[in-house]
This record gives sequence, structure tokens and C-alpha cells, in this order.
Amino acid sequence: MISSEPFHEYNTRVIQLLRTQVSSSYNRNNHPICQKYWERIKDGEYYSEEASKLIEEYYQLVEVELKKIISNQSIAYWLHLSRSVQVNTMGADESEHKNLECKNILDTAFQKYGKLTLCNKVSLVKNVHLQNILGGILTIKEFEYERYLIAQFKYSLAFITLTANDIVEYYDLCKLVYEIWRCTSSTGSINRGYSLLVNHDPHRMFWINRGEMEELSINYNERLANVVQNSSMTGTVFVGDDYIEKSNAHFLNINYKRHSMRSLLFGDAFGPEFASYIPNYMPTVFPLKSYREAHQLFRNGFIEKFGFSPDSIYVIIAALILITREDRIQKRIKDLINIFNNCYSGPIAKSVLLDYIKSRTETISEMYEMSHEEVTSINLEKGFDYLKLIKNREILSLKFGGFNSVFLPIGNDSYIIDYLWIFDRLKNMYFDVKINQTKKGDMLEKILGKSTVIPTNGNLCTYKKQKNKEKDNEKEIDYAVAIKDVLIIVECKAVSYSIACHRGDKKAIEYRKNNVVEKSISDVDKKAIWLANHPIGTNYDITPFSYILPIGVSPFREYIHTLDKKYWITDKVPRVLSTSELLLLLRNFEINTETCQNLVPIIK
Repeated sequence: MISSEPFHEYNTRVIQLLRTQVSSSYNRNNHPICQKYWERIKDGEYYSEEASKLIEEYYQLVEVELKKIISNQSIAYWLHLSRSVQVNTMGADESEHKNLECKNILDTAFQKYGKLTLCNKVSLVKNVHLQNILGGILTIKEFEYERYLIAQFKYSLAFITLTANDIVEYYDLCKLVYEIWRCTSSTGSINRGYSLLVNHDPHRMFWINRGEMEELSINYNERLANVVQNSSMTGTVFVGDDYIEKSNAHFLNINYKRHSMRSLLFGDAFGPEFASYIPNYMPTVFPLKSYREAHQLFRNGFIEKFGFSPDSIYVIIAALILITREDRIQKRIKDLINIFNNCYSGPIAKSVLLDYIKSRTETISEMYEMSHEEVTSINLEKGFDYLKLIKNREILSLKFGGFNSVFLPIGNDSYIIDYLWIFDRLKNMYFDVKINQTKKGDMLEKILGKSTVIPTNGNLCTYKKQKNKEKDNEKEIDYAVAIKDVLIIVECKAVSYSIACHRGDKKAIEYRKNNVVEKSISDVDKKAIWLANHPIGTNYDITPFSYILPIGVSPFREYIHTLDKKYWITDKVPRVLSTSELLLLLRNFEINTETCQNLVPIIK
């Protein structure tokens, strides 16, 4: 009788054995390439262009080394290995944000340099005899359950061979990825005014000297760790009313905090045993319907640029989400566990996948309230091509770690479906699609206006979105709300987040500082001073309040470049917040007029 180990896969115990074998002897210091490069650089402190040049030169060497390793094997092998081994920490910095960035870089590297057909280390289960899977180890009596499992997935991938040396090679690859991340992070820090320290300490070799600005860096990184995914790279914000509706989506993210399925509200689907299961990838509710509605203003520009309707992509993504939903409803626990453990499925023939999507197009179009014109404009072939791995892979950037593909080829027109990159493709879907920028700002203000936050003293701000005129100058308040006797007024700046800024480009960082942080504070301060001196107008009366707190809001967490009190509400809370940070502040923040900075007294 086969013993039940419901959350194991055919390779789980084998990989555990190999990792145990490796762990006692593996050298966890920096990759040798790090010491080899930096030991020839003179000890000291480097600034600006000189520091950036050293980092870029080092980055190029690391990527070449990384390419040498990855290009020897297939994308399928690397994906199957990385999702099976689940290394959660790369390098000394164990922050969740850093680990997410490294995992993104790793996947991008696989897609950029891996072979597009199956290599000799991995095959479809149906194409290989049991004695040739994992070097024949599954034929041993104690692996009876693994033999049972692998028989259930004849069309899935299996390792033909996997040794301790393969695990060591993968660990070394993760070290290189960590160095790529260090380079990108360091470049951004240098271009924000920090310096580069070189010291021939074998454990560090180089690091960023933030000096007095360490506090700014810590504040920004802590805020990044709590990012809520409610905006695309275009700066378009979406907050859904469809979290509890059938139109919502369950995207998969890395489960770093090791939540159980019970805590993720999926446990009841399969009973108490499943409820205690801790998946490698956690289902996260995403308001796909609201995302689509918020980005309708990009529709025509997208069609003009790409030659097909964006609804083609929405239908495909919604169909992929339905796969996991149907597994859940029909209690196909093995299929679901496979996806939650590895975050991918397949391989699957393109024709089979498109037939599945076509069979669900009508249901999906009703769920997302698509018009007849929108439904007839759907082109699944072009939508599929948009989501599959591009031919010119050299343009993929490890510095950015994005624009990765959902459909990965393995040859013979078959593909792996990588669920991890669905949200990323949505986030970047309308990048560089031209629209009227004022409409994005209107959407940001609309999202804030949908907030359930109500002033605690009952004095509603009657001038929200009203215009106050003096000497033919219009004063428009984007959003306003009160906490006790303090009136908070908000200036919205919906500025797209560029790839160059993510890479740490100096001009892009400066542009963002000037056009979001500086401009929002400058504009809102002018309005606050004007309002404080004109507390009563034809359509408003703010005399019940004692102070005005002027702040800026952006779709993104913005880096604050100075400790100057002008830029802070308190020592920890900046005056330019993301939408989610603002809504959280309004729910939980207690304004103390003695410690709160930048309050403007209302003249009565």
C-alpha cells in the first residue's frame, strides 16, 4: 500500500538528499569572480562617474559568467530546477524585497540565455523510462510513492539526471545573481549621491557608503517591502470592488512568509489536511476587472502600437487563472499542488492551449462585461505571441528583471506556462503607449475619492474638486480629508515609472525627484498657503479646522532624497506617499500638532 505524502513531488526527497550532501562542504562566501575583480581595484572611496564605471565593468563580467552557465542547458531545465530547489536567500542581505528582486533576475537570465529546446538533463515523463529518471533512483523500493506520483504526470517534466554537482552549480548561479542585484542597487545608490567603498575584505570587497543618508535608505527599503500592487508602470492606479466577485484573479507570488493555505483562505477547499499545507507560491487576489477598466484609456493607443486589441491578452490571462480555479472546484488536488509548488504547468501544445482558451472566451467576456465590439476584436494568436518569449532575447535586461514571458518554448510548438510572470506582464503592458496624461491624474484622484475614510469630526470638505477663484487664478484641490482639526489636502502626480529609473539611471532618478517629489510638494504648499489665507469662499468653509497639512501622492513609493524637514510629516513618514500609504495613514495615523511637521495654520 502506498503511503500518502500529499504535498510531495516525485523529486522532493531526492533533492533534499542532494542538498544535505552539498550543505556540509559548500563554500558560501562570495563567488570567486567578486574577489578576482575587486582585489585589483585600489582600496578607497569612489564617487559618481568613477564609481559607476567600476560597477558597470564588474556587472559585465558577472553577466558573461552567468551566461556561460545558463546557456549550456534549456530554459525548461533551469525553471524545473529553480522551482524545485527553492533557494530563498541569495547573499548576505536576507530582506524579502532583495530576494524578490534576485528571483526576478534569475528568471530573466533563464529566459535570456537558456536553450529553447529540451536538453539532455530533462525530458517529458512519457518519453523516458523510469530507470532513466533521476539516474534510476526511483526504482529503489523506498521510492514507491514517488513512482506513483510520477505516473500521474506523464506530460510533465522530469529530471533525467540530477547530481550534487548540479546543486552546487545552481548555488553558484544564485551567487552570481546576487552580484547582479548588488550592481543594480549600487548604481542607483551612487546616482542618488552615495559613494562606493572598496575594501579587500574577502566577505564584502565592495559596498555602498551611505553615511549620514543611511536613514533615508533604510526608510525607503522598509517602505518598498510593503508595496501593494495597485498600479501599473504607467502610473495608472486601480483598486478593485471585485475582490469578492467571480471576476477576480488569483495570481501566484513567492510565499516568503510561509503562510498556510488556511491563512490564505484556500484551506476549506480540500479539508483540514490541505489547510495546513504551506505552498512555495501563494495565491494572491488581484482585481483584474478593475485593472482592465482603469486602463481602458490606453486601449486605442495599444491597438495603434501593436495592431490588436488588449482584450486578447485579458482573455488569455483570465483563462489561465481559470485553470487553477477549475482544479480547486473539481478538487484536482495533485494538479493544484503541482502549480502551488512550482508556479508553472505544462508543457502543453499551443493548439491545445488555444482551444482551451477559445472554449472559455464567452464566459470570460461576460465576467468582464466586454461589449460585442470588444469580443469580436479578440485575436488569440496575436495575444499568445505577445505573451510568449520574444525572438530577440538579447534585449532582455537583467538590470530590470522584467518583461519576462508567460509562455516559454520547449520545442515542437509546445510551451511551459509560467504563472509567476502574469502580473509583471500586466504591470508593463501599456508601457510607452501614448495617452492624454491628465486622464491618468483623474483616475488617481478617483481612486482616492473612492476611499471609505470619513473625517472623524464630521466636517466634510465641501470644496473637493471645486475651483476657488481669485484674480483669475484657479485653485483646484485634488483630494481633501480631515483628521480631527487638521485638514489634509493632496496633490496627485501620476508620473510613469521608467525602466531607466529602476536600473538606477542618474537622469531618470533626477527626473522623478523633480517632477514627483519636488513638484508635488511645491504645488501643494502654494495651495495650502492660499487656502489658509482664504478660509471661507463661495463654495467652502474650512474655519472648523485649525491647520492644513499639505502632502503629495504618487502611484509609487517615492525615494525621498533629503532629511530636510520640508519633505517629512514626521521623522519616519514622508510628505510624498503612494496611494496605499496615504490610505493606510488616514486609517491609522494620529496627528500630534506638536510633533507633526509642515502644518499650515489657518488664518481666521
